[in-house]
Amino acid sequence: MKPQTTPYSLGDRAECAFMNQLLAHGFRVSRPYSGASPYDVIVDNGRRLWRVQVRSVGHEFGRRGYFRISAFRRLGTRGKQRITAQHADFIAALVVPCATWYIIPVGVCARQTSFLLCPDLPGSKFDRYREAWHLLDRE
Repeated sequence: MKPQTTPYSLGDRAECAFMNQLLAHGFRVSRPYSGASPYDVIVDNGRRLWRVQVRSVGHEFGRRGYFRISAFRRLGTRGKQRITAQHADFIAALVVPCATWYIIPVGVCARQTSFLLCPDLPGSKFDRYREAWHLLDRE
């Protein structure tokens, strides 16, 4: 059976991959029952619950190894809305070609409509959030 490649199916796969990584790091994981929640996953570190919006990207933006991540969430037929601290605590972004996760506090990118991740460029703006699973382990 050929896997589906719709945006929704790719999003579901990214969410499952994120939850798998969380379990491997020892976190407890929940997923909202309804798709109407402004976050995709709830992370329980034993002291606190974090709301996480999961994003993924599979194609480079331009020719320099940059990957563009949207900081909007879709509202069905009503358009889209910028992700803010009112909606989620973190954005977890998977750069699919290099299987790299970024765990980014929403406050860092709340004013942006999108942001660029550069896995092959050490010291880039979001490099400190690369594989930053420890951020989910704080109170």
